[in-house]
Amino acid sequence: MIKSPRDPKEAKVLIRLECGILVCMFTMQLSVLVLTFVVHSCWVKEYKGLEVEREEMTKKRSRKMARVQEESMENVTKLAEARTKELDEKMKNKYGQWTKTDFEG
Repeated sequence: MIKSPRDPKEAKVLIRLECGILVCMFTMQLSVLVLTFVVHSCWVKEYKGLEVEREEMTKKRSRKMARVQEESMENVTKLAEARTKELDEKMKNKYGQWTKTDFEG
């Protein structure tokens, strides 16, 4: 543009205009880059917060599951004891009478 057949003042104005536009474009790109970094850092903080919440929920869930398993084992033990007692009572009632008659006879 400097060696153009235009008026030198007009060429200087066009060069300044072009430089101004380039500077504006550079600052806009730089601001977009900075904004991108800011948004990314906010997302990372939010994700870490969500990760901590997820770990806490996992711990709570595992504690609840452990408690439920303990209760289940206790219930199974109680049920087994009750069935054993029922079976013993049935055996005493059923075979205890025959044993008495055998000894008596």
